[in-house]
Amino acid sequence: QACDSPGAAFRVAMAAPAAKKPRVTLRPEDLAVGNAVLYWGDQEGVISDAFAPLNQFWVKSNATGEVVRTEDGEIMAFGAEELRLASLAGTAGFGAAPGARVLLIGSELQMLKIMEHFGAPDISERHEPQMLVALPCSSCNCGPS
Repeated sequence: QACDSPGAAFRVAMAAPAAKKPRVTLRPEDLAVGNAVLYWGDQEGVISDAFAPLNQFWVKSNATGEVVRTEDGEIMAFGAEELRLASLAGTAGFGAAPGARVLLIGSELQMLKIMEHFGAPDISERHEPQMLVALPCSSCNCGPS
C-alpha cells in the first residue's frame, strides 16, 4: 500500500517548534520503595525506605548490599532531587534492555505531539529516547510505484 494517503505526512524533527524541556529533577511522589536509583552521580542502589512527606529516602547500595551511611555511620537520607531513576538514566547495571528502533505511523498532528512531548534533542547527555526523527511520507519508497 502506498503512503500517499491524506494526513500521513510527517515533519522532520528539527523543523518542529521548540518544546518544553522534560523535568529532570524528581519530586518525592515520583519515588517509592523498590525503585532502582542512582545517587552521588553514578552509584547504583534501590530505595529501601521512603518518607515522601519529609522528602527523605534511604537507599541500599548495589555494591555493598547495605543502606548508604555517612562517614559517621548514620543512615544517609537522600532528598528526591539528589536521586535519579535508573530506568531513566539507562544504566546497564539494572538489567536495561538493549536499544530498539520503533517505527510509528500516524498523522502529522500525532507525530508533532509526540515530538513536542519529548522536546528537542540533548546532545550533551544520553537520554532514552535519545532522538526522534519524523519524515514526510512523500520521502519514503514504501509501496509500489
